[in-house]
Amino acid sequence: SWTLTDPAAAASIWINGTPLVGGTSTSSYGWDYNGADGRLTLTASTGSYVITGKDETGEFSIYAAANLCTVVMSNLTMNASNTIARPPFESVSGKIAALQFEGVNKLTGCSGYPAIYVAEGSSVTIGGAGQVEAIGGANAPGIGGKAGEVSGTGKLYIKSGTIIANGGANGSGIGAAAAEGF
Repeated sequence: SWTLTDPAAAASIWINGTPLVGGTSTSSYGWDYNGADGRLTLTASTGSYVITGKDETGEFSIYAAANLCTVVMSNLTMNASNTIARPPFESVSGKIAALQFEGVNKLTGCSGYPAIYVAEGSSVTIGGAGQVEAIGGANAPGIGGKAGEVSGTGKLYIKSGTIIANGGANGSGIGAAAAEGF
């Protein structure tokens, strides 16, 4: 668990046109934002979410807890390299998520976590006409599993878009974390 170090920094992220303000929890149909810890939880099955903005300080993360949700990242920058608790995007075991990219997007993971975490037992399909640069933290891939996950990761499907995936130190671009199975 962690708390925001700069609550005002999270105010530069929007979901479906609603700004998220650090320190202020808010919710709408299908999503809940915890202003104290910066986690945006997606909760509506078959929900569609457009997320845009810039978070250069690692104050914000997306937790795809809903089954069959579609997350559209549109010109989104998220840098979690200064945090120690979680990746910018995280799928949930047993859930299926579609991750679409519009424009140019850049996600950076923290130590032990990828930028796009595909949890064991989950399924993530990447598509869209846009681009994403996914950079993993130390011992983690850009897209895939997290360090210490010994039983493997989920399923990843790439259908379209431009994907630039770079692992952190000892990490692959796409796949498992260092010394783990994908």
